[in-house]
Formats: sequence, C-alpha cells, structure tokens
Amino acid sequence: MSDGYEVSFSDLAKASAEFSRQGDAYANLMTQKLACPSGGDAAFDKALDVTLNGLYEMHVVLAQAVSAHAYKLDYARRNYQKTEGNVFDYLVRQTPTPTY
Repeated sequence: MSDGYEVSFSDLAKASAEFSRQGDAYANLMTQKLACPSGGDAAFDKALDVTLNGLYEMHVVLAQAVSAHAYKLDYARRNYQKTEGNVFDYLVRQTPTPTY
C-alpha cells in the first residue's frame, strides 16, 4: 500500500449514482419559481419578487452542481479504470521474460 490513496471503482460508481439521485431529488423539490404574494407596497413586492427569484435560481444551480459532481465521479472512475488497464497491458507487453 502506498502513502497516497486507494481508489475503489465500486465506491466511485456508488458515489456517482448517489450524487445523481440526490441531485434529481433536490431539483424536484422546487420545480418552478415561487409565486410572489402581495405585500401591499410596490417596492416591497419588487424586493420580495427579486429575492424569491434569486432563491429559485440558487436552487437550480445547486441541483446542477450536485449532478455535475455525479458526472465527475463517474468520469474519475472510468479514467482510473482505463489507466489501470493500460498500465497492466503495458507491463504485460513490455516486461521481458527473465533469462537466467
């Protein structure tokens, strides 16, 4: 074992799937902009509308970020797996047969 870190392909796949599920679940919590109730004052109503729209936009961005991390985890898993296979193939092809 090295002093670095270990990569478990199945753990990366599980984490990616979970991030994807949670990103979808979070996105589905708020599927449309919130209706702005009237506060009785035009300036207050405008401020409330801007605030609610901002909250909705932040919600959408956060849901997208969680889903993007799901993709990044799967991308890392695929790259680690491919690289491990390439290193193994290289060693098998390049390692000379020992001669004694």
